[in-house]
Amino acid sequence: MTKQWSPMLVIRPESGSARLEDSQSRLTETVNPAALAEQIIGGSAAVGSMAPGEPHLSDPVRADWVAGGWRPSLEYFDWSEEGRVGAVREEPVGELVEEPVADTTAADWRWGEPAGRAPVSGRTVGEVLVHRRTARSYDPKGLGQSAFAGILHDFAALLDDSVDTGGFRVGLRFTAVVYGVDGLTPGVWSLCLKNKVATLVRAAELRRVMSDLMCGMQAAETAGATVVLVADFQERQQRFPYERALRELYVEVGRIAQWLILASEARGAGCLITPATNDKVLCDVLGLPPGQAPVYTITFGPRKPGRTVAGQA
Repeated sequence: MTKQWSPMLVIRPESGSARLEDSQSRLTETVNPAALAEQIIGGSAAVGSMAPGEPHLSDPVRADWVAGGWRPSLEYFDWSEEGRVGAVREEPVGELVEEPVADTTAADWRWGEPAGRAPVSGRTVGEVLVHRRTARSYDPKGLGQSAFAGILHDFAALLDDSVDTGGFRVGLRFTAVVYGVDGLTPGVWSLCLKNKVATLVRAAELRRVMSDLMCGMQAAETAGATVVLVADFQERQQRFPYERALRELYVEVGRIAQWLILASEARGAGCLITPATNDKVLCDVLGLPPGQAPVYTITFGPRKPGRTVAGQA
């Protein structure tokens, strides 16, 4: 009888090993990469210890999503139902292991007016919005400090130029989780867009931690940074004491995220935006006080060579 593999089976490389994940069957397994390669080349009936299933057991809706190029979205949906698929942790959630790093910069970083600003590309805002594409992995060369400064500067300028007529930005904070920015200590940085300064809150290597708490999305593994939009709910509830206030918050953070996308795209960076996070763990990572919580993340880094966006010179 004909067998077929689950369309949700993925192989993720790890240091000295390979991880098999199938979000549909909710199984995960770590295997020896050499043995895995021999199984695949030899046409084995199993990959690792996972065996293929019967064709008639496959979900036609899932097959259509995979054929349409939406497999990552389907995978994230599976993760959202019961958390990380089949993951076995030695440490409890909320106490994720992080790798400490040495401080390489002063506690305060003032980006101000960045030197060597990128030339205007000639594209209109509409062209940038139409041609932007989600980027889930990035150029391993990393993000330059001047490029990061330029993104933050342009982002702040775009926010200043937009009119917040309803005061919907009350109680919103901005925090950056830095992974790979030349000259900046990896870790959590508090952003003050008004004064154009970032303050180091904690130094730590958080790529794997952020990948785990973002429903297993791998963007943080190669990104330069993730900007987190944080809401002070007590402050917002005092300002907006009515039932549609939460909906207005979601609309506003989505609007703000678009400004950051524009600023990033203008400097050749790709973005992944998502509200899908393990909020409790992210609160611990950011060191947020009670009453504050993350509501949106924008992860970005330089696009890989040869993957420029359509419409960009």
